[in-house]
Amino acid sequence: MTVLLVNVLTYVFMHLRVIIPDLEYLVVSEMYGIHRICKQQQSYRVLREKRIPPWMEVALIPMTGKPSLYPGLFLFTTPCRLVRPVQNLELGREELIGTMEQIFMNVAIFEDEVLAGVTTHQELFPHSLLSVIANFIPFSDHNQSPRNMYQCQMGKQTMGFPLLTYQARSDNKLYRLQTPQSPLVRPYMYDYYDMDNYPIGTNAIVAVISYTGYDMEDAMIVNKASWERGFAHGSVYKSEFIDLSEKIKQGDDSLVFGVKPGDPRILQKLDDDGLPFIGAQLQYGDPYYSYLNLNTGESFVMYY
Repeated sequence: MTVLLVNVLTYVFMHLRVIIPDLEYLVVSEMYGIHRICKQQQSYRVLREKRIPPWMEVALIPMTGKPSLYPGLFLFTTPCRLVRPVQNLELGREELIGTMEQIFMNVAIFEDEVLAGVTTHQELFPHSLLSVIANFIPFSDHNQSPRNMYQCQMGKQTMGFPLLTYQARSDNKLYRLQTPQSPLVRPYMYDYYDMDNYPIGTNAIVAVISYTGYDMEDAMIVNKASWERGFAHGSVYKSEFIDLSEKIKQGDDSLVFGVKPGDPRILQKLDDDGLPFIGAQLQYGDPYYSYLNLNTGESFVMYY
């Protein structure tokens, strides 16, 4: 992380991955000129100058004389930071801003909100005010605000199709919806983020009959034929890690994965490395894995 603090107290943390002219050594006793330097570095970033990477965050925390964040000029170049695009009004180009610097920026949503000399940036779309999850809600302006908040919370927890490399992952637990679908009604941002490559649900027709007098509160009746054809079917991928060092009873034991030739307990269920064959389906009671004690020659078989 590249951090440069400029303040009355002389603290300079220099761990720069990029050489920034005029900022390689900068220690001043007052905040005079810092606004000019900050604006200059932001301009370099927007204009794609080679001296400043476009993803670098330039956060200026002014000295207000009131209890606030530590004042100074902060530069961040670490990877995997959260940034988002906005329109730089002075230069007329898109600019990537970070989470810290946007707190001290004046970003307008509509053109009539732009104040000369005050507003420096504008959102690319009016709905950029909302989060990514909120932008996936169709006709959100027709819902009650608590329903939108509820969907923003539940939408991140629903079972979908989050990735394409299940076979190469080692997550503790992953969920996968077996029959995802492309939504019939979608907002603009759904296509903007190419969410059809990672679908998040299934289309369902909800029929509401209010004139029968029967009220089931939050319950519903699901069509049995749809359920049997795979509606809302999902899979759980769970990784289990086996550490043979935890099974050592004596300090001189040497345990390795493997099978003992001719062991009747294996029954062609395990490979030579003592683990199930890749892609094999295990039933309850099948051999799960096998390991050997090299000192005693004893073999151990664990069952599923």
